[in-house]
Amino acid sequence: MKSRISNAFYEGNRACFWVEDTQFDEVRFYPGEAALMHCKNIEAIHCEFLGHFSLWNTSRIEITHCHFTRYACSGIWYAYDVKVEDCIFNAPGMFRRVKVLIIKNSSFTDARECLWDCNNVKLTNVDVVHGDYILMRSESIDIREAQLQGDHAFYGSRNIIITSTYLDSASALWNAENVTIYDSVLEGDCLGWHSRNIRLVNCTLRGRQPFCYASEIRLEKCIMEDAEDCFENSSIDADLQGHVISIKNPRQGRIRADSIESVIIDEYCLSPESCRITVNEFPEMSAHDFISRF
Repeated sequence: MKSRISNAFYEGNRACFWVEDTQFDEVRFYPGEAALMHCKNIEAIHCEFLGHFSLWNTSRIEITHCHFTRYACSGIWYAYDVKVEDCIFNAPGMFRRVKVLIIKNSSFTDARECLWDCNNVKLTNVDVVHGDYILMRSESIDIREAQLQGDHAFYGSRNIIITSTYLDSASALWNAENVTIYDSVLEGDCLGWHSRNIRLVNCTLRGRQPFCYASEIRLEKCIMEDAEDCFENSSIDADLQGHVISIKNPRQGRIRADSIESVIIDEYCLSPESCRITVNEFPEMSAHDFISRF
């Protein structure tokens, strides 16, 4: 059974160091470092955090209706089994090397360098802004009904499932691996460079030069808006809806679209005859044959 601390405040470094089996209700943690360091089986409800490194080296943590202010940088690192719901995070650097993390109905207003090197992460109805490099080098990620904004998202991450999400991120999914995305909008240039085994289903892509220098890319019933110079030096299997501005030097595979404005094959194409390109009004043809039909 948990003990309960309510309507209190703490200040200074390591104010509640090594506390276990405790519920903090409407508690304010004033500036100071590592307020709840090395704690286990903790609940924080309607609490406010104003210091750095608040919950380092913790396990079995539940955080509900809490506020991490802009002074609470690098708040939760080296933690295990963390559940977050209805919280606001105003500080960068939240969540590093956390294993088993669930975040629901929460918002990040300054999410720079958050969620690095995490494992087994679930985000549901999460709103993220200024999230540059969010979820870098993380694994086993499940994201649903989220809004994510910030460049270089998911850099070097793997084993990702994303559903019904809006992602606004230049250079997202670089060096990513084993990614499946359903019913989502992905906005930003240079999506998925140097990535492997990426599958998009019923998605809309907005931005120049998606999926270059990548392999095992599959697009099913996807729309590509403002997409120029797509798929350079990549292996691709794509069924695209609508118009594509330009495809450049695909390495191998198959591309089908309603219409394609131009296909660029230049001296830097590694295998000009290895990708089959089809538009709905013409029969299947090689890239060179496709160019000659326009």
